[in-house]
Amino acid sequence: MVDLNIGTKNNKPTITGKSTQIRKVNASTEVDPTINAAFGNWTKTFMADSSQILSEVAADTQLQNYFGTMEDNDAIQLLNNIKISYGLQCINKTKTQYKNLPVVAASTYLKYGSSDGEDYIDIQNQFKKANIYDLVSYRTGLYIYKMTGAQIREWMEWSACGYEQAGKNLLGDNAPAEPTTSPAEPTASPDVATGSAVSAGTADREEETSSQAAVYESQTNTAPAAQSSLQQKNALLQTKGLPSLGDILNYDSSKPFQFVMQDDYLTDWSQYFIFDGLEYKIDTTVAPRYDAAGKKINDTHRIVSLTRNGANISNTASFIVLSNKLPNNNLFKTMKPTILSISKKALYRSYIQSFIEKIQMASGTIKADAG
Repeated sequence: MVDLNIGTKNNKPTITGKSTQIRKVNASTEVDPTINAAFGNWTKTFMADSSQILSEVAADTQLQNYFGTMEDNDAIQLLNNIKISYGLQCINKTKTQYKNLPVVAASTYLKYGSSDGEDYIDIQNQFKKANIYDLVSYRTGLYIYKMTGAQIREWMEWSACGYEQAGKNLLGDNAPAEPTTSPAEPTASPDVATGSAVSAGTADREEETSSQAAVYESQTNTAPAAQSSLQQKNALLQTKGLPSLGDILNYDSSKPFQFVMQDDYLTDWSQYFIFDGLEYKIDTTVAPRYDAAGKKINDTHRIVSLTRNGANISNTASFIVLSNKLPNNNLFKTMKPTILSISKKALYRSYIQSFIEKIQMASGTIKADAG
């Protein structure tokens, strides 16, 4: 419990005194009427505000992310559309020196099933004001960066490191031994210098993850190393509060099994970015270029295609990119992209609300847009 005394200083609200107390409570703890009364009508006001309907959601549209790392979805598409709209408004009204640059959006998931099966985005029928917080945290502002094609590519490579390498780390009673084929010839690291502009506009994203089937057919005998790996994976799942492989519905231990995501990403998608405004493909048969901390571990490239409106993106092309604050990891410490603007948290949430309301006024419903 925190008790604050509020006063004014220089005509501004300020905390003049405070005290704290820890009180242990449980389901049978009686409500303290004095404390309860201190909230006044706050609960009613909050509920009325959060339940405000901003737009109807079309009957054939479900804003969800149950398979967020496997396919495009309308929830993240909506969030990226909002960011691109904000960016276009910015470069056409305030940052006009960048008005000829294309705008790219990059978003991560706030809700991704890390707590339980209900902890996903799942918005149907109506988009309410409270649903804004399914898409973004109330602590999240919006950053506008100027980046090169090379920088975006490296960012994508780091994000794509979340996937397991297809055919590696197979689990199950009949998991084959690790493949012994030589890796692909490494290619040079792209230049990350800034450069010339490209034409303005936005484009849809085409994302393809190759060979991501969870179950791999095999006719080989049991491999002891794989059995050990299976035990290790089950132990890891227990630490994350997840069921063991034997508890997974319809899991057939006679067929090798592979997680789509690497261990660090099994219950944390917060570092997995989805991009719009360009098209790209991810090849998960290739070893990851970076680890989760942004350290380069292989001279490989999982991003096998990076285009805009079908045209290849050069390393020196310039872009306006809207995203959350970038992680403070090895990659971005080295990259140091230019920050053009930071939108305050309240302003960002207000823009999301106005964008949703404009959809309601323009078309009456939020419709499927992912693709």
